[in-house]
Amino acid sequence: MHRALRMAAWAMIVLCFGSVALGAAPLAEVEPNDAVPQAIGEVGDTAATIVVRGAADYAGDLDAYAFTLGGGEARSLRLSVEGEGIWQLVLFRDDGVFVASGETTLYILTEPGAYRLRVQNAGLAVGSYTLQITGALERESNDGLVEATVVRWTDEGPFSVHAAIDPAGDVDFFAFAVPTAWGAPLQTLSRIVRIETTAVIDADSVLVLYALDSDLGYLVPVQRDDDSGGEAWSRIHLLNPAPGPYAVRVHEYADNEGIAEYELRFVPMVLRDVEPNDTATEAVDLGTLPAGETITVHQFLAPGDVDAFAFTLAQETCVRVSTAGPAGGGSVVCLADEAGNELGCRDLSNEELWSGLQRRLTAGNYVVFVSGGQPEATFDYTLTVEPGSCPAALDEVEPNDDEETAMALTLPCEVLAEVSPTDLDGFSFTLDHAATLLLETSGDGDGDTYMCLYDEDGATVGCDDDSGDGLWSKLVVDLEPGTYWITVELYAGDTTVSYVLSVEEE
Repeated sequence: MHRALRMAAWAMIVLCFGSVALGAAPLAEVEPNDAVPQAIGEVGDTAATIVVRGAADYAGDLDAYAFTLGGGEARSLRLSVEGEGIWQLVLFRDDGVFVASGETTLYILTEPGAYRLRVQNAGLAVGSYTLQITGALERESNDGLVEATVVRWTDEGPFSVHAAIDPAGDVDFFAFAVPTAWGAPLQTLSRIVRIETTAVIDADSVLVLYALDSDLGYLVPVQRDDDSGGEAWSRIHLLNPAPGPYAVRVHEYADNEGIAEYELRFVPMVLRDVEPNDTATEAVDLGTLPAGETITVHQFLAPGDVDAFAFTLAQETCVRVSTAGPAGGGSVVCLADEAGNELGCRDLSNEELWSGLQRRLTAGNYVVFVSGGQPEATFDYTLTVEPGSCPAALDEVEPNDDEETAMALTLPCEVLAEVSPTDLDGFSFTLDHAATLLLETSGDGDGDTYMCLYDEDGATVGCDDDSGDGLWSKLVVDLEPGTYWITVELYAGDTTVSYVLSVEEE
């Protein structure tokens, strides 16, 4: 009897609390909308979110939008615009009476009715922006399961709610329900919900997921995460969830600071995640890479898992394989030929912890392996296999033992070189634009190189010993325009070593 009452009480919570955060398909700005506003929709009782992709096409461009706030009572709205530079928001009633203004983000409690919104760049700059108008906000007090702000589910795309940890020590609860139709099992397909906190500010959140315990008859904690979402934000993956109620708890890591604003985002996904595919013989066949085209596949990596994918080349091609996704993935990508010989690996090649490597490959069959940089890494990702720009194949020109005699390079390039225990190889290049460069040594043997990069004044930009495959060297550096000098020498060993120096933009 008590269990039935508890479950009935939870059902009433889901039905009675105001729901928030429907997903939204972006709209496109329609010019001219400088004076006559473009109608963009309604934020109704279900707290729909309006998203518009717009642009200041010329200095001083003003963009005007008309929208309606539905419902029968005053509501809180969040209006925000994201883009390069500082953007201003000016809100009017439909009769032209000024309501409020602000930069970047504007929170306002306002009555139902018709409104006009003006967006303008504060610095008269030209550029694109994303405008969002939403009523998807937390409902305080939501400090416990019974008071949880209810988030309305949509399986048509991501949905989210905006909230704050305020004051310090605050805790936020959000309830949602996985509908029966979406939660039905599928053959060879996985249903996954990515739940994450994010914001433009730096903060340290903790995320706790609650699910229904059918024996106890109430929600209990089943997952907790601290920093998987990139920086110090949190991320949880809910795998093949049973239909029914769930809840999420958000708080600041130490419970001694506030978080001025954050977004709790839900991303339902249906993935063709074929398992097992941990080895070359189990690899998912991606087919032949069409000339000039791209193969992409969206997958999920569980802790300790490895995903293998096979593809075929009909002719010699420079191929780039890379992973991408939300920040904080933490992937490693390896490439091998059909005989199992490893052709290269790339571990966390950019600041968002995704990986990419490029190789010149002959016609044949190849296998890509994706794994986590840490054993506990869990993430969904998109793997891309695509033609790349073939770097120039160069042979080292001696002597190149110092800055004066350094071999000049044209990027991107691969230099076939040799270095002895008493030798130092020098290479120079010039950048005419800011870029992130990858410098890497590799080879068929077990060479142990030491590589350094210097600017034109001789200041050290970076040095590396063993960050590449095995004992080879690798540097990933952000560079301004200018001339630079690379040195490669042996860190250990008493024999001459052949190697390839690769220099390319990330």
